[in-house]
Amino acid sequence: MTLDTNAYRKNVLARLLNEPGLADPQTGDPFLVCAVDPDADDATAAKQLDEVLAFWNKERNHPRYRGLAAQLVGRRAEYESILLNSGARKAAAQRVTQARESAQAEGLAVLDDLAHRLGDIPRSKLDALKRIAAHHGVDATTFAGWSARRRIVEDTEAVPWDDAVRRQIRRSLDELATLEHHRPGFPTLYSLLNLENDAPVERIRQAADELNQINAGARRDRRKTLLGDLLATIKTRLLAADGPARYKASLKADARDLIRPEIEMLAVVTGEISAEDHQTLVTALVGNDWGFSAADAREIIRQVAAQAGAAVSVAVHTRDIIVCGLCERPQTETAPTCRYCGTALHLTCPSCGQQQPSAAMLCGNCGTSLAAYRRTYDAIRMAQELPPTEAETELTKLLTTAPDARIVRDALNRLPLAPPTAVTALAEADAVRVRWQPSASTGEVAYRLARQITAAGQEATRGLGRTTATDFEDAGAPGGLPLRYQVTAVAGDRSSVPVHSDEVLVAREIEGLAARTVRVDGAPAVRISYRDPGGAGLVAVERLGDTVTPIKAASGVATDTSVRPGDTVTYRARVTYRGAGEPIATEGRTVELTVDALPVPVPEIWFSPQADGSVRLSFDHPPAGQVSIYATTGPTATPVAAWGTDVDLQSLRRQARLVGTGTRRIIDRAASGRVIYTPVTIVGDLAVAGNSRTVIAAPPVTGLSGRDQGNQIVVMFTMPMGVTEAAVRWRRDQFPESADDPAATGENITNTKLEIAGGLTIPAPDDGRPVFIAVYPTVRLSTSGRPVPASVSTTLVMRGGR
Repeated sequence: MTLDTNAYRKNVLARLLNEPGLADPQTGDPFLVCAVDPDADDATAAKQLDEVLAFWNKERNHPRYRGLAAQLVGRRAEYESILLNSGARKAAAQRVTQARESAQAEGLAVLDDLAHRLGDIPRSKLDALKRIAAHHGVDATTFAGWSARRRIVEDTEAVPWDDAVRRQIRRSLDELATLEHHRPGFPTLYSLLNLENDAPVERIRQAADELNQINAGARRDRRKTLLGDLLATIKTRLLAADGPARYKASLKADARDLIRPEIEMLAVVTGEISAEDHQTLVTALVGNDWGFSAADAREIIRQVAAQAGAAVSVAVHTRDIIVCGLCERPQTETAPTCRYCGTALHLTCPSCGQQQPSAAMLCGNCGTSLAAYRRTYDAIRMAQELPPTEAETELTKLLTTAPDARIVRDALNRLPLAPPTAVTALAEADAVRVRWQPSASTGEVAYRLARQITAAGQEATRGLGRTTATDFEDAGAPGGLPLRYQVTAVAGDRSSVPVHSDEVLVAREIEGLAARTVRVDGAPAVRISYRDPGGAGLVAVERLGDTVTPIKAASGVATDTSVRPGDTVTYRARVTYRGAGEPIATEGRTVELTVDALPVPVPEIWFSPQADGSVRLSFDHPPAGQVSIYATTGPTATPVAAWGTDVDLQSLRRQARLVGTGTRRIIDRAASGRVIYTPVTIVGDLAVAGNSRTVIAAPPVTGLSGRDQGNQIVVMFTMPMGVTEAAVRWRRDQFPESADDPAATGENITNTKLEIAGGLTIPAPDDGRPVFIAVYPTVRLSTSGRPVPASVSTTLVMRGGR
C-alpha cells in the first residue's frame, strides 16, 4: 500500500489537531495515527509504519503540522512496541475496534438528530454533515450509507426582494426606532417582533398577530402608521411560503450594498482585502445583528470582492508557537497557562465553542472577533458595578457596538425595571380608558395589562395584552362589577412590579333586545329576549302604554301573556347596577311588536298524480298565514311533527325538504319512492304542523288499453322509465280503492313478461257487467325489499258502454 498523503493530512493530521487524545498510543487510536490496518500481519504493519514515519519527518517543515509531526516522531518507539508485536497489536486492535464502533454509534445518533431537525436534507448541507460525521468518528463509507437512506433535495437560491422594498423596510425600521426612542434600533423585521432570526413561521405569525392587536388599540399617529405598514409587509412577504428565505437573501443584499463602497476603494488602492481589513469587515457585518454568522459574513465579503476584482487575505495563526493574550510573550504550546504570568493561553469562542489562543483577534474556526467580545465583557462588568439606572443607560449604549447584542441583552435582563406610575381608569360609554405615566427605564419598554374583577369576595385576573403606548381602551369590560387595572412594565425578560388603578364600574346598556309572538297554553303571548349583561346588573322589562306594566324577567327572557292578536305593544328593558354607592340605572332600549294570530293546523291534504310523474297536493287554506309543505323520504321516514305541534322552522329546514308554499295546491316535481308530506301553517314566527299524508310516488303507466276476447280481456300498457314491475287490480262493480283493496282481484307483472306475453290476460266472463281496471307502477324502497305499489294508478273501463 502507498500512503495517500493528501488524504492523510485531511483525515488524520487535521483531526489530531482537534482531538489530540487520539495520538496517545495506550488510550488513543494508534492504527489511525500510523495508517495501519487493525487486521494487518507483522510484515504489512511494519511496511505501513515505515511509510507514515517517513511522511512525519517531511511534515516537520509544514507551517501548520510541524509541531504535531515532531510530537508523532518523538513517540515512534511507543507505536512500534504496539504495532510490531502481534500480541500487543491484537489487544490494541480489539480495544480500538470497540471504541470506533461506540464512537460511530454516537456519531450516527448525532446525525439522526440533525436529520430530524432538517427534515429533507439540502444538498448544500451534505459536506457540513460529512465533516460533523468525521468529527464524531463516522467513516466515509458509513456516512455514505447513512446519507443514502435520507431524502436529499436540491437547494434553490432565494431571490432578494426589490431594492425599493428593501430600502423602504430599512427606512421604516429606523424611523420607528427613533419615534420609540429605541436606541439599539430595529435591525430586522425579526427584532421588531422580538424574535430570533431563524424563528419558525408559526412563531412569526403569532408574534405579528399580537403586535397587530396592540397596534389596533393605539392612538392614530405616525408610529401607528409605520408599525401598520411593517406588519403588512410581514404578512404579505415574510409569511409567504418563500418569505424567510427571500428575506435572508434581502439582508445579504443589503450587507453587500453596505460594504461595497469600502471594498471598491480598497480594490482601487491596494488591489486586495488585507487580513486586518477582512477581520474588520467580518466583525462589522456580524455586529450589525442582522443574523449573519461569521461564515455568512466571509461569504458576503468574498462575493463583493470578486465583483470588485480584489483578492482576499485571511490571517492564519501557528499552533506550535503561541502568544499570551495578557503579557504578549511568545512560547511553545506545551502548557495550559502562560509560563510568565500564569494567564490561560486559550479561551472558548462564544460563537462556535472551539478553543482558541487567548491573543487571537479572530476565531480561527468561525472568524468571530474575540477582541470585540473581550471588550464587551469588560464593559458589562464595569456597567454592573453602577447603580441600576446608570447601568441600564451604559448597557443600552453598548447594544449598538457589541459584536453579539444577545450577551448585552442578557445583562440588561438581570437589571430591575422601573414600574409605570399614575395608573388611572375612567369609565366611558361602553368601555374603560386606562392611562399611565411611562417607566423611567430607558430602552425598549412595553406594558402588560390585566383586568381584575372582584365578585362575591373572589378576585379574578384576566390578561389584556401588551402595548408600547401609555393608554389602553378596554371595550370588553363587564358592566356592573368593580374593576381594577394592573399595568406592568416589561422589557425582554424583565418585568417591573405591577401598579394598580382605583376601582371603576361600567354601567353597560342592555343588548340584543327582541320580541316575537309565541303560543303559551294555547293562547298567543309575547316572548321578550335580550342578552344578559352579567355582573351585578338587574334587568327590568316593562310594557309601555297609558300605564307601565312590569314583566317578570329571568335569564334573558320575559313573557307577556296579557295580549291579543292584532295588538301593537312596546316593551322597554333597562339595567340597574348596585355598587358601593347609589344605584345606577341605564336609559334602556325599546322594541315594538304587532301580536300575530296563532296558526291553525291543516286538517287534511289530498294528492293526485300528474302525467309527468309529479304529484299535486291540495288542501283547504287556514284562516291566517301561509302553508308550506315539507317532505321526508325513505322506507323509515316519519312525519316532521305530530298534528297540532309547534315546530321550529330553522330545525325543520335542516331535517326535511321544502316542497313549496301556496294557498290551496302545491306541485311536487321531485316526488320519488315513499314520501311523507306534512303541511305547516306559518304566521309570523309561529309554525304548527298539520295532518301528514304518506304517498308512494312513481310516474304513471302510459298507453293503457284492453282487447276484449269474450271470456277474457288482454290488458296492454307501457311502463314508465326506471319501473320494471306493475300491480294490476280489477273489480266488476267499481274501480279498486287501492292496490291493497281486499275486494279487488289482481296480479303483478314484470316489464319482460308483459312484452313476451303480449299483455296481461284477465279472466272476465261476458255477463254484461263492466270491468274496472287500475294499474299501479311499483317502487322498490330498498335493495332487499319487495316492490311496493304506488299510491296512484292509471284506470281503464272495459265493456262499460254496453
